[in-house]
Amino acid sequence: MFSLNSCPLILVEECSDRQEELDRYRMLLQAGLLVRVMNSFTTEPFVAVAVYITAHCVAERYLVFQPSRDDRTVRNTNVFIADLCSSKYFFLGSVRHR
Repeated sequence: MFSLNSCPLILVEECSDRQEELDRYRMLLQAGLLVRVMNSFTTEPFVAVAVYITAHCVAERYLVFQPSRDDRTVRNTNVFIADLCSSKYFFLGSVRHR
């Protein structure tokens, strides 16, 4: 995790469970909690960036945000995937609700 002024900016998780890749869900849960806590303390909306490196050396970037301060849900977008072994890049535009 990287931080600036004591606020985490990027969460990075590498796959340690090749079968189910459960680390991804733990990382997104931590990012969602971080967003809700930071939004309760700051006036500006807080967006967490989370990067997950899969068992096949593919980096997936997630932007985790809270649509509004009154909303209890946190959402994430899986926008960018980079294959670290062959330098191929894929762009996705889906929004996932968590």
